Amino acid sequence: MPEDSQPPSPVQTGDWAFLPPAIPGPPQFVEIPGVRRKHKAMFWGLLGAVVLIFLFAAVAVAVKGVSSWQDVAIPLIAVSAGFFLPAFFIAMMLIPTVLYIRRKQAVAKAAQPQSVVFLTQNTRELRTALKALGYGRKQLGLLPVVTVGPAGIELRRSTRPSAACTTLPGGNISHIHPCHFIIFNGRRRFPVLTMMVSHTSNGQLMEIPLPIMGPNGLMFAYPPYANFLLGAVGRYCTVA
Repeated sequence: MPEDSQPPSPVQTGDWAFLPPAIPGPPQFVEIPGVRRKHKAMFWGLLGAVVLIFLFAAVAVAVKGVSSWQDVAIPLIAVSAGFFLPAFFIAMMLIPTVLYIRRKQAVAKAAQPQSVVFLTQNTRELRTALKALGYGRKQLGLLPVVTVGPAGIELRRSTRPSAACTTLPGGNISHIHPCHFIIFNGRRRFPVLTMMVSHTSNGQLMEIPLPIMGPNGLMFAYPPYANFLLGAVGRYCTVA
């Protein structure tokens, strides 16, 4: 394909968002440049560090001299325990969290079977937008459940009836568009796949960012899952 016929790269608009490349057909999320490469580098870097430490332990044993099998087994067992015990305890902490998050989404889906359900992160940018619309007093927690249905968009702290809830009426939603939104976690800024809700109230247009979390709530979503949600949301809102 000629170079000038390649789709353009994402274009930064100001200091807060990236527009996906112009592609034919309905708007869709595109890969954030460098994200998968960074995650792969982190994985292989961690794996390489583990291998190097095991090699270092083996070389140290060889240099010291081996008089019995215990001289080899004990250092390797100690190194293995140093890696696998922390990993085990981390898994024991994450598994209940993932199960709770999955259950929270399942309960929301059961309560509103026709709705699209996903998790967002209650970022500073989201809180600022909701506050400007008069919804800032409600505490939505770190990972609100988002339901999109015929009545509009609802953000809820949990699935309990008494939980704090913010509703964006469907009549006030102009459209939703996919973008790479720059969020700030207190230490650095980075782009995430985000459903940007164009909300109109009292003649005022407000952009409400809903960063999309993965189904387990541990990482931000990748394009396949985000596009699946976007297609489902298109049944109730205009995607433009």
